[in-house]
Amino acid sequence: MCGITGFVDFENIYDLNDLRLITDSIRHRGPDDSGYIFEQTDSFSIGFGNRRLSVIDLSERGHQPFCSPCGNYVLVFNGMIYNYRQLQVELIQLGIQFRSNSDTEVLLQAILNWPDNYLTKIEGIFSFAFYDKPKAEVHLVRDPIGVKPLFYTYTGNTLVWGSELRTFLINRHFRKQLDIPSLNLYFQYAYFPGNSSILKHVRKILPGEKLVFKIRNRELKANKYWQFCGQSITNQLPEKEVINRTHQLLKQSIGQRLVADVPIGVLLSGGYDSTTVAAIARNISDKVIKTFTVGFEEDKFNEAHYAKVIANYLGTEHHEIYFTQKDATDIIHNIGEYFDEPMGDSGAVSVILAAQLVKPYAKVVLSSEGGDELFGGYTGYFKALNAAKLTSFIPQVPQFNNRKLYLLNQKNALDLYDAITHYFPPNEAFRLTNVHAKRSLLKSTHQGLNQLLYYDLSYYLPDDLLMKTDRAMMHFGIENRDPLLSPQLVQFLMQLDAKLKCPQLSPKGLLKQITHQYIPQELLSRPKMGFSIPLQIWLTTLLRDFVSDNISYLKRTNLLDSKVIDRILRSSQNKPDYHIIKKVWALLAFSLWYQRWFVAD
Repeated sequence: MCGITGFVDFENIYDLNDLRLITDSIRHRGPDDSGYIFEQTDSFSIGFGNRRLSVIDLSERGHQPFCSPCGNYVLVFNGMIYNYRQLQVELIQLGIQFRSNSDTEVLLQAILNWPDNYLTKIEGIFSFAFYDKPKAEVHLVRDPIGVKPLFYTYTGNTLVWGSELRTFLINRHFRKQLDIPSLNLYFQYAYFPGNSSILKHVRKILPGEKLVFKIRNRELKANKYWQFCGQSITNQLPEKEVINRTHQLLKQSIGQRLVADVPIGVLLSGGYDSTTVAAIARNISDKVIKTFTVGFEEDKFNEAHYAKVIANYLGTEHHEIYFTQKDATDIIHNIGEYFDEPMGDSGAVSVILAAQLVKPYAKVVLSSEGGDELFGGYTGYFKALNAAKLTSFIPQVPQFNNRKLYLLNQKNALDLYDAITHYFPPNEAFRLTNVHAKRSLLKSTHQGLNQLLYYDLSYYLPDDLLMKTDRAMMHFGIENRDPLLSPQLVQFLMQLDAKLKCPQLSPKGLLKQITHQYIPQELLSRPKMGFSIPLQIWLTTLLRDFVSDNISYLKRTNLLDSKVIDRILRSSQNKPDYHIIKKVWALLAFSLWYQRWFVAD
């Protein structure tokens, strides 16, 4: 796992020192090693940078940028190829000789020897840049689910890429400007959906996307090499076979993610997703499994005691940490440093503390992102499906900035679920930013619950949950792996009728039948809590003045409408509800980010 950067520059304004500075800005992603390649030709200069987090083959032989023996091909790679050992055997049978035991070299040889189908053969999480000198091409590629990030900007004269936005924010040749339509989307969703970013002219490479840049004619083309499956004949499978196949795919995925040359742990909340991962890991591993839990002093939010019961039952080496007021204050004060784009999901605070807990004990951690989106775990899915049966018959009504009326105007389950997830409704986001913005929904053949799962797998999962976990863990040099997001498992589940995943509209019904093969049901029989934090308590007591000062600061920037800001601040002073607190956090997170990256510089 690493951080990667690079550029192709036709103006010859970038030099080796620029490459070093840009790459070393993400030193936290790879504290173990660094590497740089800079070449200048008559018509362009090109650079590749890498910060390495050593997890597989810890020797210098895994150093990046990784070059082919002939020198014609260069690779910088962030991620992990889980089936690299099997691929290495295949490549050796083709006569390939390896000089390392790293998955980086296997990936490079896979690209060279299977140029047309290597992306169908590799299994893993990745973003990488590949340079083909004879063809004068650079390929930028991101994994199918979008676990590993990759940003880029192309002006016609320069193509620049990096694992994090800070590689652009500290770049002396890049003019920092806010992308206001994307900022509007941030206030609607608390994240940046699709390929949008907070920076003008900077875009994300989408999950399952490959960009090819032809240097000779300066042509940049993108294509999707991976798509979610639609529902298919697997709906006719007997229930027992569905359970068995899902179970086998889970075991295969978790087993692959337990491969490393460094200590591994599991994040454990005590809910079904993390418990399943921990239980299967414990069952198939011949090593003691380390588990990690974050707890809260406020009982309403505390799951640590549930996690401890599961850990004791499984016999893991369990570690836990409880949030203190100082922890909350320190992390929130520095949220703009941890996240180089506004982090509207307040759950990021607890993930930061989890990363601090893990760091002394493990260099790789398994999490359970994707469980709700794959197995139907959010109550909002079922609320939207049921409510849409009523709203479809109700005439349009004036909204008057009323959330309930806004929801009543949504006439199908997808639009209603989309509206439920909004922090700021579109009309309020418009008044706040003075621009209109609407994301285009990806086309899907799915219906009902599966349509809502597809929606979250396409946006909320990669653009919020996976981004949040990647930034938090990699800030402390920890590789995060998501065993519930194996593409094979995702494709199998997305082909199933929703009734097989959630029989009788029971959230996670399929997953629960697997989990109970390892853990007695009575140890898990409790209401779903989610990984939430006591945000309302913190923001209205401990951090009340800090919140007011930093949100009020935004009025002086003239970026946002002062009347909207004042109204939200007033609402937050008098027993604010959950929806007001979400808006307060989104404004606070943006303010702290803006002050860190635009004002401080």
